[in-house]
Amino acid sequence: GSFFGIQGGGIPPEALARIGAKWYRSFRFWRWLESRQGALTLAEPAWLPWRTNGFNLMETLTVTVMPDWAKGPDGKVGDLNAFNAFALGVASRLDTNARYFEIENEPDLVFPSSARLTTAEGAAYYAEVLRSAAKALRAKDPGLVILGSGVSGGDFENWAFSKEVFSRAADAFDVWSFHPYAPTRNLGPKGLSVSPEDNRMREKLLDAEAKVKEWGGRQRLWVGELGWAFDVREPVSSA
Repeated sequence: GSFFGIQGGGIPPEALARIGAKWYRSFRFWRWLESRQGALTLAEPAWLPWRTNGFNLMETLTVTVMPDWAKGPDGKVGDLNAFNAFALGVASRLDTNARYFEIENEPDLVFPSSARLTTAEGAAYYAEVLRSAAKALRAKDPGLVILGSGVSGGDFENWAFSKEVFSRAADAFDVWSFHPYAPTRNLGPKGLSVSPEDNRMREKLLDAEAKVKEWGGRQRLWVGELGWAFDVREPVSSA
């Protein structure tokens, strides 16, 4: 099957299916889907058009965009069981329509910043959340696939965040879903984009594969995000 997928957007699923896209990544923001504890507002129209058009679903469950009632005084999740209940609620509502669940988007950026932590402290916090949520989801259905440490391009420099996550939670996730963006990826008047070759894309992927073995993991690799874009100040016709 095709590895090609899309994240959000506003493009009709019928159009994306025609160009060969097979995956759709949805962000499930805890803050907006469970503004009142125990009252999950996730309805069939959020996924049915994609499934009807033959898409597989990757569900990204956000932790740091949490409802006020769930936040502790230190900025962290006050009770991990509350997030677990949210994750289980989403998985139950989607039922067999979704088998792939990612715990947070680019945690190397949002976990340290959301609770004013260092990179190492943020990674330890994330590993704790990841282990707890994965255990809950697997107890519901051992066949669910857990994606984790979906870090930004910045972590590729020295793997400071991911290395810590693997040391604490290597057995908690099945897929390492990182984002190997180039440092400059906009085509526009303020600079040239960096090509895959200049971004050392092949070397980065091979290094990630080697790191999984070095850190004692068993994860498959999945490029969760990657792309280049036009700078909004540049006319599309200029190309």
